[in-house]
Amino acid sequence: MTTLSRWIVCLLAVAAAAPAARAATIPQENRNAAVTWIVESINDPETLPIVLAGLKSTNDKRLLPVFTRLSRDSDREARLMATAMVAELAGKDAAPVLLERLKSDPAMVIRGEALIHLARLEAISDADLLKAAAMPDAGVQVIAARALARRNQAAMARDLLAKLAESRDMDTQVFARMSLLDLGDDGQIPHLRKVILDEATPPDLLVRMLNQMRDEIITKALPVARYLAKPSQLLPVRIRAYWAIAELADKPGDELAKAIGESDSMVLRLNILRMLAERDDAGGHLRQLAGGDDSIAATARFELARPAGANKLAAAVAEMVRQGHPVVIEYLLNRFRQDIEADRKDRAEQYVQPLLGYLADLELTRNRLTGAHDRGATIVELLANHGSHTAVAGLKDLLKGTQNSPMRQLVAGALYRSDNAIAADLVRPLLESPYCELYTYAALVTARHGGKAAIPVLIKLQDNQRLSRPDVLVLANWYLIDLSGLAAPSIDTITKGIE
Repeated sequence: MTTLSRWIVCLLAVAAAAPAARAATIPQENRNAAVTWIVESINDPETLPIVLAGLKSTNDKRLLPVFTRLSRDSDREARLMATAMVAELAGKDAAPVLLERLKSDPAMVIRGEALIHLARLEAISDADLLKAAAMPDAGVQVIAARALARRNQAAMARDLLAKLAESRDMDTQVFARMSLLDLGDDGQIPHLRKVILDEATPPDLLVRMLNQMRDEIITKALPVARYLAKPSQLLPVRIRAYWAIAELADKPGDELAKAIGESDSMVLRLNILRMLAERDDAGGHLRQLAGGDDSIAATARFELARPAGANKLAAAVAEMVRQGHPVVIEYLLNRFRQDIEADRKDRAEQYVQPLLGYLADLELTRNRLTGAHDRGATIVELLANHGSHTAVAGLKDLLKGTQNSPMRQLVAGALYRSDNAIAADLVRPLLESPYCELYTYAALVTARHGGKAAIPVLIKLQDNQRLSRPDVLVLANWYLIDLSGLAAPSIDTITKGIE
């Protein structure tokens, strides 16, 4: 909801300026206007980033030709933007485009961007990674070497790692030395010790070291993680250090439980508790932690209740909600998401009533986004994704009324994030709202799920484009194209219209 809420800048004058049509189809002139708007906006350097971000957010792979064309553009910035976004739009279907950029783009920064996404998608062979490692650019070499190391193939690039270990760039040097340590080169230990003991070493670099330990399973570096877990380090560093300990140590349960007891940081303790709870041998430690009356004890009781059955879990969730601490709520929402994605319907249902109560009690500012908006939007998204009768009924109640309240705006906007088509049913009444924020949210949610009931509002937005920002107009125009049933020829026209 947070991003979408920033899109909507429209006035009540829109409603008066263009009464909603009742058409169930899209007139040809409106489809043509949508195509024209997108082409003109892509050809305008100022609006190109906004349009590409909007098109990418649809996750519609049919738009791949548009991004492919821009990845070959004569303008370096256009190529870089298209290369950076195409993987999120099309997933592994973007691999051919990315490989083309990696092998032939005249700008090494674009080759490096393509390589990052190919490695993340696991859509590149070891042979192509070795070719990339031989390219005459240190940035590309590092990315290729990192990808090989994550595949436990660092030995294939041993000579390159030895060269990178002498780099003047500290990030590059540290990465190479860590990988060489993993390959058995204990001579790297003094160099790495110097880095972690140096007070001038940026915390971000320490975090990257710890992430590399986990990515490459560098068990030899466990002493580094234990040193960086000390109270003298900044919180983000300590959290990553404990993650490394949790994943690389043989039996870290006692170590993690001890750290929870000794720390006075709620954020650190909850993060470590989560690491502990994900272990099969956590039961005894959780029972010890569950004996208190603070948020840590409540969270431990919640973790013990998750597999225990409906009644115990519902009570434990309610207790977590009563804690009210933002970090505790975020912990709870993370587990709710996990249970939804694992299709544990009975377990997920136990979160519904307590979270609906939390949502109803949220105090939302009208003109300033806060952490409460973010947590509320996540709850709406997850309740809609879960989609049970109770969850849907609760969201419907929050959308009732006639006012343009912050809560109605939050729920309507956050429903755009849900993958469940029930979201369109929930916002349907808002298509007739007199408030532009509400009918715009409703139209975009409805159109995202293929609902033609959105057409009149989308046409209204198109006809009054001077009153809306490009962020929302790109979606309104795209959905007019999509709902017209002529997406393929329209995409072809857009692609050919790019100058």
